[in-house]
This record gives sequence, C-alpha cells and structure tokens, in this order.
Amino acid sequence: MGDEQFGGRVGRGSLDGVGLLYKSWEEGGGKGLMLCMDVKGGYENVGVRKGVERLREVGVDEYMIKWVSSFLREREVRVRVGKRVGEVVKMKRGTVQGSPLSPILFMFVLGGVLEEVRKKEVEGVSMIACVDDVDFMVVGEKEEEIEERVRLMEKGLERDLKKWEVDIRR
Repeated sequence: MGDEQFGGRVGRGSLDGVGLLYKSWEEGGGKGLMLCMDVKGGYENVGVRKGVERLREVGVDEYMIKWVSSFLREREVRVRVGKRVGEVVKMKRGTVQGSPLSPILFMFVLGGVLEEVRKKEVEGVSMIACVDDVDFMVVGEKEEEIEERVRLMEKGLERDLKKWEVDIRR
C-alpha cells in the first residue's frame, strides 16, 4: 500500500492524512481547493480479476492469491430477518461483508489507482486515501492555475479508476 493510504493502518490514522493535506495547503500560501471523493460501494465493488491482478503486482505469494480468488468467487448469500430466510442469491463481485479481509483487499485495489495517479505527478496536487475516501489538495498562486491542475488531475484520475474498475460517487 502506498504512502498516501491512511485509516485502517497502525500509526497512519485519518487525522494524520488530513494533517498532510493541511500542510500542503499551508505551504501553497493558503490558496487551494480540496476535492473529496467517496469510492462507490467500496468493498462490494472490488472486482475479483482486478483484485487478483493487484495482489500479483505487489508480490503476494501465489498460494495466497489462489486462496483469495477462491474466497471471492462463486459465493452465495441469503438474508435472514427474524425467522424468515430469503432466497439464495449468487454474488458476482465484491468482498465478503464483515470479513476482516475486505478492507485489506479493497485498499490493495485502491492502491493500484493511487499508484497510477501518483505517476502523473501534477504539480501542486497532494492526495490521501482513508479506506474508501480519496481526498486531494490542489494549490497554486492563482485561481486559473488551480483550475488547470484540477482538470489535469481529474482527467488522469478518471482514466485510472476505469482501468482498475473502481467507481466513485459524484
């Protein structure tokens, strides 16, 4: 997981991430724009194929990758309310609700997106992720400069989210 990922990690709480964005804003002369995005359906939208691809990229042992892949594929669920039990529904994507593995897998996939964004190195843009929220601080001398940096960042981010099959709430 990248340095921009906070929350759900020991010694890297969400307030630590917010502090970094504040520092960027301060160093940018107090002129900037903060963009906050929520990843749509976070855990339930993790694609098995992309999850496995990301685990391979970061060097996870093949045995563990096969286990995770098996864990995420061909699952069935049913809902129970009181004594009533619903019909069985096949799950096509996502991680298991309530599993401690779910946020970890999600953070690995989101890490792929953040890595792609980081490669673009748009000047004056800092970013953090707190589990399924991604926040950007865009600073500049003038409003037009900030707007141009936002456009560049947005364009790259949309492409990278699509590549990793991750959707955001707008």
